[in-house]
Amino acid sequence: MSETAASSRPRVFLDWSIGGEPAGRLVFELFSDIVPRTAENFRALCTGEKDADPASGKPLHYKDSISHRIIKGFMAQFGDFTNANGTGGVSIYGEKFEDENLNASNAARHTKRGMLSMANSGPNTNGSQVFITFGPTPHLDGKHVVFGELVKGKGLLRRIENVPTDSSDKPQEEVRIVDSGELAPGQHDGIAEPAPGWHEDYPEDDDTNVEEKPEVALEVADEIKAGGTAAFKAGEQEKALAHWQKALRYLDTHPQGTLPDDTPAAFTKKYTSARLSLLLNIALVSNKLGRYILAEQASTRALALPDLAPSDQAKALYRRGIAQAGLKNENEAEEDLRKALELVPGDAGIKRELDAGIKRREERKKKERAAYAKMFS
Repeated sequence: MSETAASSRPRVFLDWSIGGEPAGRLVFELFSDIVPRTAENFRALCTGEKDADPASGKPLHYKDSISHRIIKGFMAQFGDFTNANGTGGVSIYGEKFEDENLNASNAARHTKRGMLSMANSGPNTNGSQVFITFGPTPHLDGKHVVFGELVKGKGLLRRIENVPTDSSDKPQEEVRIVDSGELAPGQHDGIAEPAPGWHEDYPEDDDTNVEEKPEVALEVADEIKAGGTAAFKAGEQEKALAHWQKALRYLDTHPQGTLPDDTPAAFTKKYTSARLSLLLNIALVSNKLGRYILAEQASTRALALPDLAPSDQAKALYRRGIAQAGLKNENEAEEDLRKALELVPGDAGIKRELDAGIKRREERKKKERAAYAKMFS
């Protein structure tokens, strides 16, 4: 492949939301010099420049469609803008079009993370559905046409990969393309350049050796945590949560209890303390944002850490109690709050929340009794 061919390749973008919140942009380079018809199909579906699909009346456009299937460690599939479940989608050439340059010597392969490939139901059944790889998938070579690769947005791709899914691989949070299009030659890709000292959202994508050196992981986590603390003090709770979750991911490159045997006890204590602080912070701000599942998970992790001081154990129980109340788990909330109060007797905040929970429960029971009595009056 010549440098001229590579430089003339189209660049397209997909802007995503996750759980209804803006998530960022993926930018792809399309292999128009190797598979021109396949690349053109994807490019035109990104811009939406073609007429609507005559059968469904839906625009031939990825904008406002979803990713219906995500398999961690394998791929994310999307592009079914007619049925949104993997059974639909059409190409710009008609419902299906043929495989292109599939087994040629210069055919692109599924060699790494971020390769863009056509989903199909057998030979020559390409439509609009595609997938992005999360790693090498050589068993798909010769079966699916690779037509592009990710050039910007690897942190977002990692985030998409980690969206929870159900037993059928359907994302439990909606993963949606909110906009898509083509970038003109020389046009900025719309992704801000990172500041000096910035680290990738996921440590797997970062070029520091955090996975080999716990001291580096702790240093990076502390830097990121400080940004979250500043955001929290400024009232930017979403930003604070994102920073603290990112910092925790760096610490979690060395899970609890996995530091090398010769690690000094003082460093182990410092590492555990940093993890505890992040988990408690995440629980705190998640409750404030109404993300009670996340708050419950973070506080439960905090409670599992060794050698907790009574005050820290009480904080974790209190924050988990708040989360359980938000999740309408009244008995669990009351149990956690009572345990917290035993650890710090007389704490006004815990007692207030416990009393409020008991009052809510009694009011609910009163309404239930009244409704039951009315049925037989």
